[in-house]
This record gives sequence, C-alpha cells and structure tokens, in this order.
Amino acid sequence: VPPPLVMTDLQHLEVKVDVPEAKATLVRPGQAATITVEALPERTFPGHVTGVSLEADRQKGTLEVTVAFDPGGGLELVRPRMAARAAIDVKARP
Repeated sequence: VPPPLVMTDLQHLEVKVDVPEAKATLVRPGQAATITVEALPERTFPGHVTGVSLEADRQKGTLEVTVAFDPGGGLELVRPRMAARAAIDVKARP
C-alpha cells in the first residue's frame, strides 16, 4: 500500500519556537523576527510572529510561539521540518 499523499505549501512555512515564560509576555503577533535555518547557517530569513500559545508548557517553563517566514528572500531553499531558530524583535510594537 503506498503512503498517503502529503502536500505542503512551500510558500507558507512557519517555525514553532519555545519562548521562556518571562519573555513570552513581550511577544505579540505581527512582531518582526529573523529566522536562521541550521542547514543554511550563512543565511537569515525575515519573518513575523503569527501566534502565541495560550497555554504554557509547565515542564519547560515556556510558551510556544509561531513565526511565519515572509515571502521571497530565498525561501525556496527551506524545506519543511528543517531545524530553525527565530530571534523576535520584542521592542518593535506591531
């Protein structure tokens, strides 16, 4: 039996990052972010916060934040499930 077909929109990728609870209160949807992908360490990609979890992870002491890649900027090099990090500009208000 062949595996089910999985479709991914490569133009709308996002990163899920854990932010410490103490800093998560500073994060808001719309804030700018810079994304670094481990497989492409010499490149950075622009992004923005699209969501902040309403529930904390008590074991880790974090909240999950979703950061979407902005269109363009070499996004064709990024693939789903690549390891990535995001630096969020918490000083900028959306």
